[in-house]
Amino acid sequence: MASLTIRDISLHDMHLHIQKGQSVSNYIQTAQSLGTEVLGITEHIWDISHIPTSSPYYQDKTLERILMMRSSAPHPPQNLKLLWGGETEYAAVPAQVGILSEQSKSLDYVVVPHSHFFLPGFTFPADMNQPEELADYMVKTFREVTELSVTTVIAHPFDPTAVSFQQEDFLSAVFAHLSPSVLEDCFSLAAQRGKIIEINLGSFVLGLKQSLYQKTYFPMFAIAKRAGCRFCLASDAQRPEHLSRLSPENARYVIEALDLHREDILIPGVDTLCFDG
Repeated sequence: MASLTIRDISLHDMHLHIQKGQSVSNYIQTAQSLGTEVLGITEHIWDISHIPTSSPYYQDKTLERILMMRSSAPHPPQNLKLLWGGETEYAAVPAQVGILSEQSKSLDYVVVPHSHFFLPGFTFPADMNQPEELADYMVKTFREVTELSVTTVIAHPFDPTAVSFQQEDFLSAVFAHLSPSVLEDCFSLAAQRGKIIEINLGSFVLGLKQSLYQKTYFPMFAIAKRAGCRFCLASDAQRPEHLSRLSPENARYVIEALDLHREDILIPGVDTLCFDG
């Protein structure tokens, strides 16, 4: 497929993971079939050699692993730019981030989530389970992630990534507690700090075109745009076939629904960051 642009925005996917048994070559082939021009491999990372953690999930997710993957990866074709990032973790128990500032310079960009709620007791207090608590906690962690020097992209903002927290009634209650003024304050801070806001087409259980998504996340991203934020697109793919979450059709739907133009997009590793972070 030829290169695809929508309102002068190149089709780009800045958040995907290479699971064991998968190959970078398969991702490249699938990305080419979709017309993707920029592909960002964003492996999970927590550097346990410098920042110890008891979380079993992060015992083998080191910077060295990402750098080895990059050194052995095939060269992409000329019409596809391949970038290498890391999705680290902002842990709250205690408050810390899983990569040092000097280490982040080895990567093209660093993605930091603030709402990874599938790791209770590590990324959020294990006894936190009420919508109002989660809403207040996501506001707190969003602001803290925005202030981190290593953060290039804030991943899936205000998406409580645990299936039990993404039921329609629960998620509606969360967003009922997130007033437009509170969200505007958060995104204004992100814009001031030059942080990119990820529009993740793969992390939401409800699906892009479901009514609740449109009632919650579309208005949220509109607030972020008015606050001066810039965005990148992502699939959060775990397998090559998941790249189709960010198909040309879905990308066009989001871009047109949010009235995004090239000046609203900042592709990490391609565009120059406005701020030093």
